[in-house]
Order: sequence, then C-alpha cells, then structure tokens
Amino acid sequence: MVYIKFFGDWKVYKDRNEFDDFTSKKALKILFYILLSNRSKVSVEELWRTFWPGYGSDYFRKNLNA
Repeated sequence: MVYIKFFGDWKVYKDRNEFDDFTSKKALKILFYILLSNRSKVSVEELWRTFWPGYGSDYFRKNLNA
C-alpha cells in the first residue's frame, strides 16, 4: 500500500515505511503533480513547460531522462 502525505513536508510511504529513494526534490514534485492532475496521462511537453520553463528541449530531456 502507498500513502502520500501532502501537508507539511511531502512524504511517500510504502508498506508503512517512508520511501525516500527519489533522486531529487523535483522528482518528488513531478510525482505529486502527476497524481494531483486528476488525469490518466500528463504529457512530456506539459512537464517541460511546468518544471523547466525557459529551457531548451536538450536541457529538459537530459534532466527528465526522456
């Protein structure tokens, strides 16, 4: 079971243990953005515009590993 705490410090718990194996805070924010979007899909371009505004596609793809 996965439990996500959104208030205070955002945290993810898996089987009652805190899961903090995220490579960066931005990775955690992207996960929450996708979960809170209330859609089954979020496009790569939307993530680019939201989290890397003003950066070129090479920089974005390098950071997202897309």
